Amino acid sequence: MYCKCGSILDAGRVLDQMHDRIIFTWNAMMGAYVSNGESLRALDLYRRMKVLRILFDSFTFPCVLKAFGNVVEDIHCGAEIHGLVIKCGYDSIMYAANSLVAMYAKCRDIIGERTLFDRMNERNDVVSWNSIISAYSIDRQCMEALKLFSDMQKAGVGVNTYTFVAALQACENSSFKKPGMEIHAAILKSSPVTALVAMHVRFNLVK
Repeated sequence: MYCKCGSILDAGRVLDQMHDRIIFTWNAMMGAYVSNGESLRALDLYRRMKVLRILFDSFTFPCVLKAFGNVVEDIHCGAEIHGLVIKCGYDSIMYAANSLVAMYAKCRDIIGERTLFDRMNERNDVVSWNSIISAYSIDRQCMEALKLFSDMQKAGVGVNTYTFVAALQACENSSFKKPGMEIHAAILKSSPVTALVAMHVRFNLVK
């Protein structure tokens, strides 16, 4: 209740006073810290859980990885969590895998991100595709970004506004004028909201 109301200090006191703290309680507290910009506190809580030998579940890791991404851009720190995710057998769960992909993107480790992406058992989630396309666009590997955009469509994964934005970033170079025009055409065929947001982002990129 305190977490939902944004009263983090009160929620923390309640957690400290509890005798039987189930994993849901720990996860809720950690998620509340992250949502309220207290990522360092979230990481302190994670380390406390390790000391107390609390058994993590698949919902623990997305919170921890997001907290790491907010305060640390050190791939070695994230790699520790990745190893623990694998050890616990949660690397095949979509939302845990997506959190790992996002972590590698935050750390600008495009090789690690691509390796993880290629090893995913299921690649039918728009979040993981958007993340990898955006990573290649930011890294100026435009050809690979556009290839992934094409592969995503061939795989039947539905695109969204973030997909178009990531693909448009890859078309900043004049060498990619044709695919850029094709993406523009696809945007115009999409919903008005998607077109408006994507075109606004495109305008800012060009400007």
